[in-house]
Amino acid sequence: MNGQPKKYYSLEDIDKITNFYKTQQSEIPFDTPYPVEDIQTDNLKELSGVKESDIFDFLPNVVKKAYNESITGMSQQLITGEKRFNLDAYNPGVTADIGASIMSFFMPADLIATIAGAGVGGVAGKVAAKSALGKAASMGTKRLLRNGTKKELAESVIKSGTEKILTEAGRQSAGFGVYTGIASALKQKIDTDEVDYGDVFTDAAKGSLSAAVGGAVLGRATAKGTAKALAYTQEAAAFGTVDPLLQGRLPDPMDYVSSVGFALGLSGVAGAPGAVKKLNAYKKDFFSKERIGEFDNLSTIDRQKQNNIANVRAEIEWVNSRGLKRWDAISPDASDISFTDVSVIGRQPAKKKSKFKGDSFKIIDNNTQKVKTLTRDSFFKKYKESDKSRIKTEAAIYEIGEELDINIDGELRVFTNDKAKKVSDLNDRDLNNFHQMYFKKYNQSLFRKQFAEYSSDIPQTDFFVHVFGKKVADQLRVSHKTFADRGSQAVVKTLFDVQDGISGFEGKSFVDIGNLKSLINKNKLSKERIWKEASGRETVTNVNRKAVESIQRWANDRFEYGRSGGIIPKGKIEFYLPNMLKAEFKEALFDDYARIEKESFLHFADKFKIDEQSAKVLNRMIENRIRTKQVSSAFDVLMQDIIRQNKKVNRNFSYAEAYSLFRQDIRPNKINPHGQLENKRRFNLPDELLEKDPIKLMAIYDARLGRRVELSKAFGADNVGITKMLSEIGDLKERTRLSTLVDQISGFTEADLSSKRSPEIRRYVQNLMGFEAMTKIAGGDATIANFFQTLISTMPVLGITRTAKGTALMFSKDFRDKLPTVYQDFIRDVIGDASTTSLMRRATEKASKYSGFTGINKFNNMLASATAKIAIDDYSKMYKNNPNSIRGRYAKNKLNKLFNIDIENISDITESKMTSAMASFARKSQLQRDYLREQTWLSNPSIRPFLLFKSFGIKQAGFITEQMTRELKEGNPLIIARLAMGGMAGGFAINYAKNMVSQILSGREFEPKEDTKFNEFVQSIGSVGAFGMLSEFMDAEDLANQIEFTLKPVFYSDLEKAIDAMGEFQRSVDEFGFTPTAFRRSVYKASPILGTNVRRISERFIATEAQKRNAQSSRKGRVRVDAIKLMSEGKSDLAIRRTRQWNKNNPTNPITYEDVSYKEIYKYLMRKHMKVKTEGMNREELEAYREFMEQECLENLNQ
Repeated sequence: MNGQPKKYYSLEDIDKITNFYKTQQSEIPFDTPYPVEDIQTDNLKELSGVKESDIFDFLPNVVKKAYNESITGMSQQLITGEKRFNLDAYNPGVTADIGASIMSFFMPADLIATIAGAGVGGVAGKVAAKSALGKAASMGTKRLLRNGTKKELAESVIKSGTEKILTEAGRQSAGFGVYTGIASALKQKIDTDEVDYGDVFTDAAKGSLSAAVGGAVLGRATAKGTAKALAYTQEAAAFGTVDPLLQGRLPDPMDYVSSVGFALGLSGVAGAPGAVKKLNAYKKDFFSKERIGEFDNLSTIDRQKQNNIANVRAEIEWVNSRGLKRWDAISPDASDISFTDVSVIGRQPAKKKSKFKGDSFKIIDNNTQKVKTLTRDSFFKKYKESDKSRIKTEAAIYEIGEELDINIDGELRVFTNDKAKKVSDLNDRDLNNFHQMYFKKYNQSLFRKQFAEYSSDIPQTDFFVHVFGKKVADQLRVSHKTFADRGSQAVVKTLFDVQDGISGFEGKSFVDIGNLKSLINKNKLSKERIWKEASGRETVTNVNRKAVESIQRWANDRFEYGRSGGIIPKGKIEFYLPNMLKAEFKEALFDDYARIEKESFLHFADKFKIDEQSAKVLNRMIENRIRTKQVSSAFDVLMQDIIRQNKKVNRNFSYAEAYSLFRQDIRPNKINPHGQLENKRRFNLPDELLEKDPIKLMAIYDARLGRRVELSKAFGADNVGITKMLSEIGDLKERTRLSTLVDQISGFTEADLSSKRSPEIRRYVQNLMGFEAMTKIAGGDATIANFFQTLISTMPVLGITRTAKGTALMFSKDFRDKLPTVYQDFIRDVIGDASTTSLMRRATEKASKYSGFTGINKFNNMLASATAKIAIDDYSKMYKNNPNSIRGRYAKNKLNKLFNIDIENISDITESKMTSAMASFARKSQLQRDYLREQTWLSNPSIRPFLLFKSFGIKQAGFITEQMTRELKEGNPLIIARLAMGGMAGGFAINYAKNMVSQILSGREFEPKEDTKFNEFVQSIGSVGAFGMLSEFMDAEDLANQIEFTLKPVFYSDLEKAIDAMGEFQRSVDEFGFTPTAFRRSVYKASPILGTNVRRISERFIATEAQKRNAQSSRKGRVRVDAIKLMSEGKSDLAIRRTRQWNKNNPTNPITYEDVSYKEIYKYLMRKHMKVKTEGMNREELEAYREFMEQECLENLNQ
């Protein structure tokens, strides 16, 4: 804790210290006022120990903590070896930490030490304050000013010379100096059992000087008539500044938080009581200024972790922002126009071996993208900020001042000693420093607030933990809720920001590329011609000029977007379209790469150096594989072309060298897995292998660019930010899981797994999953259910009226064309590899398209985005109308929790923020891939085949449960009513649609069960899928089907059906021979493998009449048993309704009275009774019992 030196001393040294002070001021009584009994040493520990259960149990933990940290408490610990109070389970928050610090000054021995010190040091403290503060100011002023400390803070104590300042300084200084020396001695003896005598007076002097500054500022504030609460705030600020400076480091905000306890504690001892009131006033004032709110669930350590992570993010934000500023050469050379328009893209601190003296800047020529390095001094002599850029900088500073409630011009006068009255008076260098200081301060406080709010919303324990324990609970909870470390939670909040940024860019891309589609003819030859002109291969023609210019605007926009994330492209090309391999060629080349890596010595190594012998081996391997056609034709063409390009400079350029270049280009990179934006082209790709559809090229490029740029914005272009953030987290498992999340979001996990998985296995898995998606989704009832998805996702969360308004807007083509949304290809989400070109994938895409599933899925995403826009506008107005009302607070929380919009800290919602919020809501509500909101194991691509279709149910359950919990906490139960309405309406509509489809395809009606009103409601919810996998339980016919769906992978169920079909074929051949009947019977048995609709068609056109009768009899038997069971339970009305429903749909095979007579009910009950009774009987008992019961049944039935 700040204010307490880090070294401590023994009891003997305390005697030396007190004796020293006695010789200096003999008139001060140092004898303790407490009587000391004659105690035997053997009984000392027993007598000095206090059991909490006996006394002091009523004391709050904060007081116990204060006692343990006080001189009295530490003295007891040194004597007994134990702390007086056990606080292992105590986790103090902000208030408790400060309170304990204050109260530690009021424990008996502490009170004596402080009062005694004040009496001794009154005069000496004044003198020490003058000389010591002068020295401290001369050493630290420059560094403090750089970090935002007012210059007058140090100078006021030396220059003012008022008696009030020196009196307070001396009083505080000496008191705290004695306190520090005694407390330090005790703590060091407890911790190390060693004492460094040379540091006793050094540490005491540091404590004295720190308190002197604090006391002096308090005296100054009091002398000026400053309010007491503000005076103590200033004292704490001074105390928090000087103490870390004397420790050889610059202060940070947490120094001021921690030091307030000492400031109020010292003043409480030296002056009158009332520290608690001062503490509350200070705390309220401090937290309102720091903009982090009062979050008592965070301990000092937690706050420090989040503070450090916020500092990392603020620094990265500044680096990215600085890179967008434009600087003009002051005296450009007419003969050399290079580096006349530049930006700063990096700053390098001075190093001993560097050729530059002092800090240096890395700058980039904004025209040529060339880079060079200058010393910082040289840069500001040679360049000035451009007029347009400077205007933006000045405006940004004033905007930050308004957000922080700071008088910028007033602080500027302090900063410049009244040389500058306003920001425009500053030179470029000082303006840049001033901007940097406040930019970081604002962003650091903003991130701290966001981190603290996020942590306050994450429970440390929940139902799953209580029932299953943390290890099992972490497998059940979604990923972002499994992190307990507050530092980890700050990183997770950062990852949520990254995902929102990605969603926003993808939403923008959806609009941009959609608009470009209208300009590019669908004719293949026309697309190729536009590709040649847009990439600079051919001269632009008038017919294609508009399309080419639009592509150029797209390229320039992406270039600037990359720069906004701190990414520096290797160059800028006037006519640019990315060079990409056609999907089929890339897939083939990737397979070749994987096989060669596994069979060679390389084996996917990150770094390798090929010596002469290894090069020969690799060369022979590749040459042999090409000659024997063990590689694709694309690999052969590419190798030959790379060799041709390089033989101009190296006649002996080999296959091994060509492969080395190819390998660097195709293998995934952890920082930038796709490598398209920043990597300089190592070789040109042959035109015959290139993708020539501009729309495809731009869409694939954008899908990769958004991930790269948004991660760079959060963690830096080289990912150094995530490394720094993870260093704040002590839990190794949490650090590892966070690293995995970053890799998943970047795309590295998927790419890396694909590279290391056998091409044969990868293709088999892709084909299997594609087949299941085609047959079960496109060939099933999923399209019908998906049509009503909005009723159990968007509508319950955002409201019926807003959803209706959004639906109405969707009829406007102009609105749809401008609507940013995220539509992630469903097939890509299932298969997991967007580049595969297998026949099965193409078939799956076609089936999904023509079944209507793809179109409905896209519509649902767009509707979610449209409704989100309406909701955000409504909530913003609601908040601005009355921020402190119930509705205002509800709107603020809704914007924050659901849309990640911090409405308190922004004047208006920017277009980019609105786009991100809309697209992000569409992603969440439509259950697209979201690594943070999924269980960790659910995101593992290796087990995706085993969870096919089940993941959507799990995510739906998680989404709706989270939203219901949040709304109920806010006191809004309407979400339950909306969900009930949506479930009932959607369930009715789905059952009606299924009935129509069933009648058309199978020739018979769909037969939903008649049930109680409650059960019908549950079935409706299940039909729509409101609660995900739980809904499948609701909609299943019986418990066996429920368990089977949950536990069995879809492909395993299909395998069982295939085996049953083969068995049926063998039996049918035995009975009917190799006849059409045998084939029809087995095909009908296998038809469910191809989906529900194929099974229905098969039932109508392929099944034999005997199979149809058997199927009908089987269904009739289930209805009959259900009716008997219901009647035995006293639910006769429901039994009659189900029987009548069956008879209506099946008039040729009705359920008669004899089927459900009282005799049948009696038999059902007796069988049930006998099964229970006979479970524990042996054979003899069983036979005797059966004989008795048969006779009894006959008698009863014959009555």
